[in-house]
Amino acid sequence: MHMFLLLSLLILAINAEWYDIIPTEVFTAPFSNYDYNNFACNGHWKNEMFMKPPYITMNGSSITANVTASATQSRACIYQHTQNTCRMFLGTNGMVQLEFDYEITGDRWSNWFSFWVNSAQWGRWVQDCELDPLEEMNQVLAHNFAGLGHQVKFKTENQFRGHVSLRSQETGAQATDCAFGSSTCDFSGDYATQKFRSSTAAGIRNKQIVHHLAIDYWKTWLPSSLKISSIRIFGQGDFQRMCPSARPLRLDETEKYKLPSSEQIILFHRQAKNETKVRTSKKRILV
Repeated sequence: MHMFLLLSLLILAINAEWYDIIPTEVFTAPFSNYDYNNFACNGHWKNEMFMKPPYITMNGSSITANVTASATQSRACIYQHTQNTCRMFLGTNGMVQLEFDYEITGDRWSNWFSFWVNSAQWGRWVQDCELDPLEEMNQVLAHNFAGLGHQVKFKTENQFRGHVSLRSQETGAQATDCAFGSSTCDFSGDYATQKFRSSTAAGIRNKQIVHHLAIDYWKTWLPSSLKISSIRIFGQGDFQRMCPSARPLRLDETEKYKLPSSEQIILFHRQAKNETKVRTSKKRILV
């Protein structure tokens, strides 16, 4: 296992770069009632106007989802995604690391919102490898994985404004937060982790499971906004082919970013393995 991880790291040096994700180029999805990206809003108000201004606004460096105008107190479904324009595999043949800043305004408690990495296998959602680096649900802002894995709340000082780092491999993912404007967060202390099932990892390696970015507000109520900016991805292998508008950063722009060492990746997987053992033991005790 350790040898596989080390070999995977060596591949990082091949066709690997930091990329700038330009929101106006990738968040251009059309509306469909049957788009599985909006399934979490089933039974509530879906309308194509909620995928455009004033509900979704963007420029070359940021995208903002806004609960405003008709969306207030209406259980509306505000969202946009990159499934048609910027897709990716996870790990050595795609996205290794995602970095972004966020700013939250207005009400935090009545709305459910997120900036996440959705998954698809043959057109169907895969819960095991959904990545939610930022999600507000049930009055808790957290890093989680569709309710799976080791979930961690955002630090108190970063509840409304900060930076998120998400690292991913074919076999799992990790997320944490730090101060707004940071290039990369330090993975120390308590951070979110998820270890994928072996079948999920195989699906990612075999290019059967594909991911994309999404931003949303479900079941809207009081005025609020979620702004995501400075989206950067360290991608390799097929990444640029699958996200052709991503702009490679200049060398001087990439010097401030930090990728995980081989020792860190091994530690990530050990921690995720231990978390899995703990959860399994708890389930047995409950039974």
